[in-house]
Amino acid sequence: MHNLALCITNRCPLRCSFCCVPPGPGDLDEAIIDRVVADVVSERQKWRSVGFTGGEPLVRVDTVCRAGTTLAKNGIPWGVTTGLGWCSSHDRALKVATRLLNARMTTLNVSIDPSHFEHLKNSAYRSFLREMALGELRLTISCTLFEGQEMSDEDITAMTGLKGAGVTIQRHYVAKVGFARERNDCSSSKFNFAESRCPMRNELTLSIWPDGAVYPCCSTYVVNKEKNLIVGNVHSQSINRIADDAERDAFLSFIRRAGFSSLIAGFGDELGEIERVFQDYPQDTCHLCAKISSTVDLKKLRHAIVKKGFQVANGREATSFNPPLGASSRPEQLDRMVWHERTEPLGEPSDSGAVSVTTIKMAEPDFTQAF
Repeated sequence: MHNLALCITNRCPLRCSFCCVPPGPGDLDEAIIDRVVADVVSERQKWRSVGFTGGEPLVRVDTVCRAGTTLAKNGIPWGVTTGLGWCSSHDRALKVATRLLNARMTTLNVSIDPSHFEHLKNSAYRSFLREMALGELRLTISCTLFEGQEMSDEDITAMTGLKGAGVTIQRHYVAKVGFARERNDCSSSKFNFAESRCPMRNELTLSIWPDGAVYPCCSTYVVNKEKNLIVGNVHSQSINRIADDAERDAFLSFIRRAGFSSLIAGFGDELGEIERVFQDYPQDTCHLCAKISSTVDLKKLRHAIVKKGFQVANGREATSFNPPLGASSRPEQLDRMVWHERTEPLGEPSDSGAVSVTTIKMAEPDFTQAF
């Protein structure tokens, strides 16, 4: 099962200094939203949850509630991520809260930072948060910080008026993207090769943006920036078809199942001068993925992965990846998908139709001294 994030607008009344996607014009078409929701409902077994993001999604509260009601009626959990900038009065705060709860929203994520409430003109947001906290939903306060900043639980409670066992507090440190690209006080964490698999190892979080482009994750390093990682567009494809394609994408499958250490060790020729990727040492797997996708020929890399296949040992368990036999019915996508290219057999097909492949031993390289 996968998750879906619908960025329904680029518009936002706030101008937070940490914003990874600076706001601007652009809405996802109503008809496209309705079709995506219908597609999700038609194959609900594929989807764990749907989230509405932006921009500020609650500047389109009518759209959110209409789509959310349809999802809830079909047993699909849904939620919203908000910066609260839409909350202009106590009356509006209570009306929006009532509508969201009546539409059976199950999760609310509130994004804040130490300067956040300077952008809010009044304390109406407290009425909204208090009302939402009375509902049966998961409420998370996501606090974004620059390097050296701290916000205690008491600070966050004082800002939001929320406390108690029903509220989860998360802290994140700003990445050098969006408004923060030129700042020197972003996170200084460094990538750890000891755990190098993509965080989306068990399920994808597909992100749809206002232009209809679909990314395989919600990483701030990737979404709306690295066009090479776009896996489809809902203007021309079903989100269910895109999800199936993304699940079988050669590059995505490898980094999710084997990890970046194995990718670098096993496909050095295709990656070229790996020093280019590490000129600005990556902070985490998402940062590394974005750097690879912007500096490496992904078409060439995907073909290499399809041609070789792989079987790697990852700790206590072995992860196998065997491209299925059979020619593609969609040759126009030959450059991207695992199963779109017939490979030379490396062994006899198994009962399931998969090819037995020669084991490729993937070492764990130590880059800590090299760059």
